[in-house]
Amino acid sequence: LNFSDPSLVGFTEALGAGGVLRVGGTDQNSYYYNLSDVRDSDTCACNAWCSMTAPYWSALRQFANETQRQLVFGLFAGGDTAVANATALIATAPTDVVYSFGNEETDEKLVDEYGAKLRAIKAAIPSARLVAPDTAIGPIKDFSTPVDVAADADLQKHATYLGDFARKNAEVLEAVTWHTYDFRAEAIGGEDFGGLVWPPDSDNFSRWWNASYLTIFDQTADVVAEVVANVTTSVWLSETNSVCHHGLDNLTNAFGNSLWFVHRLGRAALRQHSTNQIMARQSLVGPGYHYTLLATTTSPELPAFVPNPDYWVTLLFRHLVGRGVVTDVVSADPTRLAAFAFCPRVAGNGHVLLLISLDETDAIEVDFPGSAARRVEYLFAPAYDGPADDPPRYKLTSRIASLNGVRLDPWVLFGSSDSRSGGVAAPARAVLDTARVVEANRKSTTTTTGVVLPPLTFGFVHVLDPALTPDACPAETSAARPR
Repeated sequence: LNFSDPSLVGFTEALGAGGVLRVGGTDQNSYYYNLSDVRDSDTCACNAWCSMTAPYWSALRQFANETQRQLVFGLFAGGDTAVANATALIATAPTDVVYSFGNEETDEKLVDEYGAKLRAIKAAIPSARLVAPDTAIGPIKDFSTPVDVAADADLQKHATYLGDFARKNAEVLEAVTWHTYDFRAEAIGGEDFGGLVWPPDSDNFSRWWNASYLTIFDQTADVVAEVVANVTTSVWLSETNSVCHHGLDNLTNAFGNSLWFVHRLGRAALRQHSTNQIMARQSLVGPGYHYTLLATTTSPELPAFVPNPDYWVTLLFRHLVGRGVVTDVVSADPTRLAAFAFCPRVAGNGHVLLLISLDETDAIEVDFPGSAARRVEYLFAPAYDGPADDPPRYKLTSRIASLNGVRLDPWVLFGSSDSRSGGVAAPARAVLDTARVVEANRKSTTTTTGVVLPPLTFGFVHVLDPALTPDACPAETSAARPR
């Protein structure tokens, strides 16, 4: 990965300062480090033994610093050389990088084995910042209704491992870490490591927006909360998305995932002080992955990376929403409409509502009477290029979102006509200021007429009246949402 690519840097930088950048996953379990090697790192195939050289490590850290992200780097934990290998790497950056140890391993014997290794690392480098064990809790196997996460034996086994690891090793950890996904591909009409089956007419696909299945995260978080109840360190949800195993093409890289993602942002925010002080969405980039925020391109007329729909959601959430209280708004019909209220990023500036249509058939109108009428709207819908009368579920597969009716089309926003004649292959970083794109297309209004959500769409509404700022919201303005 070229960490100096202007589009990668520019789009990541535009998300705002703060937050974490986790580099890790399955392949960290077969990844060594040789910082005495000053050659460029070779391309690493999945599940192959690889070695990171000094230039790659330097470029990664520079990227994290330039984009103002807290780097969390995944360490190889197995074998007799793991401690020596880890301490040699940590010694180069003992305090400005957080190190996760192991990835999604749940053999009970590792509680003590990895605990001993963590203590050895901490003894060698007392300032080392360590997190673990990155246990995968979910997805469940049984999707019968009602969903009962606690009845899943594998999930419970993994949760027990997380709890045992945390209780025995928390004193050497900055945070206890876990991962979760809601769905396996086949549970919603997809192919594992592949795409959504077209046309998406399967009854199972409706689980995506069915309120009964949107309880999966809360049920899973309840299990986690129980096993870490007496742990004194922080708890981080260090990897999450909707569908495991690289996601589903034309769903997790499309508008459909944004419908799921905004709901997850609301539910996770309600638990920000218990099971997920940090929530890391999988992933920023990744070759062959179908759930990246930034899509990899090959056209010389586009930057090397361009935003997928979830990128725009992440961008707006980080710039619009601040720290503090979040409320699960009670809807008149929660099977049709989910709603959350957040503190604004700018202190004393009203509140931010997130409205999500879960109705596949009819539009939903939400009224804003009285002083709530003065507001700014950010309404998202799929920019679908198929027949207008296609069902809303088909439109979830659109790879382009619209904001207040304006297509957020990478070809229009970031395409370079100069590149056709051999000119600049990627726009200058100033052109990549996606925050300005969002602000240029917001809709300010003072009308009391309601916000209309077409089926399976969502919107953020910033109610501006200072008198409607929740009392529990912080008095300080944050530069950008830090998590």
